[in-house]
Amino acid sequence: MQVAWIETFLAIVERGGFCAAADSLFRSQSRVSAHVASLELELAARLFDRTQRPVALTAAGHAFLDYATAVKSNLDAGAAAVRAIEEGRAASITLGAHSGTSAMFLPSLLADLRRDRPDLRVEIVEQPAPGLDEALLAGAVDLAIRPRLPRLAHGAINREPLWCERMLALVRRDHPLARNAQVHLADLLEEPLISNDEAVAMLRETGLDPNVAYTSDHPLTLVGCVVRGLGIGFTNELALQAVPTDSAIAIELVEQVDRVVDVCWLGNLHEHSPSHALLETIRRARVPAAVSRPKRAMESVLRLVEPEVDLPDLPEAPRYALGAGRA
Repeated sequence: MQVAWIETFLAIVERGGFCAAADSLFRSQSRVSAHVASLELELAARLFDRTQRPVALTAAGHAFLDYATAVKSNLDAGAAAVRAIEEGRAASITLGAHSGTSAMFLPSLLADLRRDRPDLRVEIVEQPAPGLDEALLAGAVDLAIRPRLPRLAHGAINREPLWCERMLALVRRDHPLARNAQVHLADLLEEPLISNDEAVAMLRETGLDPNVAYTSDHPLTLVGCVVRGLGIGFTNELALQAVPTDSAIAIELVEQVDRVVDVCWLGNLHEHSPSHALLETIRRARVPAAVSRPKRAMESVLRLVEPEVDLPDLPEAPRYALGAGRA
């Protein structure tokens, strides 16, 4: 399969036809048609419905589109990295991050990177998990740190677990549940729930149907809503480390639900690429004190997502109690 075939395929999709693609690529229309024919022969499938005007993608064409886009994005990124080296410029890389992981992990990660690889310049993009998936597929970010749920948007995205942490219930100090050392997941169904899309997805994976009042990826907003009596909070332990919780109580769950955070990337990262260097720094980075890396702790939530998943054994970090506001 040739790169020129993929470029032609993407140009036809973008321009809406063979003739327009030929003009944009400065190729003859016959050459464009030949590229598509060769690509379809290689894939043993029709990619375009030529009976429509403008031409439309077939089901096979739609299936191939994300992968072709990823290939082109990786090639463009590689060319940019080579130009940066030849021109003596610092390599630039974009790291996407879920807002729920940024405050407690990224500062130390960036400090490690500045010490070990001062030639790399990192731009941080914070988005919800679905937005990070779209950014990876479009080549807008090189790597992303996101929670395992909601599920990945596309099978072309690679992922590797970084840590797991407990999910906790959060209530006002005068709430009846505040006297309990632990609560059941079912207790979260008794009142309106204040959470985020990831945590709601975790509950639904267990077969529960929560009454979601408000969702927010920002811990301050979640805690504020709980304190004002708008419902029960359901969030991860690390999020509560980043904000004051003096007016609320975090309560452990009997079911011991754990949240997994992954580092994600698209395609194969070249060993000497800036993306691979950043990935290696992320792998070596110290995880926040409130979370851990043991295989056995991850398995509780992974069974909800992938029954046959196999994880490498990772060194265990100590768990610590929540700070202010923990009973």
